[in-house]
Amino acid sequence: RVSTLRAALAVLIPWFTGGERSWAERVRIEDVPDKSMQEGLLFVQSGRLAEAEAAFSRLLESQPSYASAWSNRGQARMDQGKYKAAVSDFSTAIELAPEAPLPYANRGGALFHVYDEQRDPQLLTNARIDCLNAVRLDPNVDLAYYNLGEIWKRDALRSDAYNFQTTKWLQAADAYREASEVAPNMQLFSLKRSLALFEGGAVSEAQQVLSSLVRKYPAYAEGNNALAAILASCNQPYEAQRVLARVSRYEKEEEEDAVSAPMRYADSHEWPPRIAQAFKELCARQGVGVVPL
Repeated sequence: RVSTLRAALAVLIPWFTGGERSWAERVRIEDVPDKSMQEGLLFVQSGRLAEAEAAFSRLLESQPSYASAWSNRGQARMDQGKYKAAVSDFSTAIELAPEAPLPYANRGGALFHVYDEQRDPQLLTNARIDCLNAVRLDPNVDLAYYNLGEIWKRDALRSDAYNFQTTKWLQAADAYREASEVAPNMQLFSLKRSLALFEGGAVSEAQQVLSSLVRKYPAYAEGNNALAAILASCNQPYEAQRVLARVSRYEKEEEEDAVSAPMRYADSHEWPPRIAQAFKELCARQGVGVVPL
């Protein structure tokens, strides 16, 4: 959900040569001087990731020291689910340009996806170190904070009360908060923060964050559904129903799918267990038949 094109553009030449981040945010593909790099980025922009990967590979055959090309190929590979190959590409980019922050953040993201496949906790440690290196180099890399939140989330999910599970959820929430402060218009960051707060027991704060989010974005279906689940868990059923009704006005078909199969909806949106259970119970009280996973 974090823009592939933005991640690709942000790793272009200025960061590798000490330029300002604001340039990376304003860059247009037509301004990229290397025509071969343009070709790959255009494929990324149109969602043709396999062709983008091939374009960056051709570029690397002629320019094997081109750090941006390694990083962008890693991004294309990661978005295709080729996480181990992406880790390798980001590692090469880091070797070639150790002062560029985004390859560290991206390698951290690739590593936690490899963790999802292998369940080796050392991968989470390595991913966390990468993201911390990214924000050390540039404290405005929202992706690094977001990935830190995802790492703490995975750490919390593998833990229990004897292994600081609550603390880890709150660490995740804090990382998502920092991401949202750097990029306040990214709805996902505030949503993730609220879900982590709820899992960590900070229910009132979670409700406040989500209430502010849906006031700003009233048509944000996932945010409204999460808020309804929290309200219902706080014994505010009428408020919860009002929120669900609001979602139906904006996203009727999506909302019907969500309410008829709440656990499937929660799983597809990667909701943590407590909020998923709260949404399931809310939908059951609505008198709707619940479809199991």
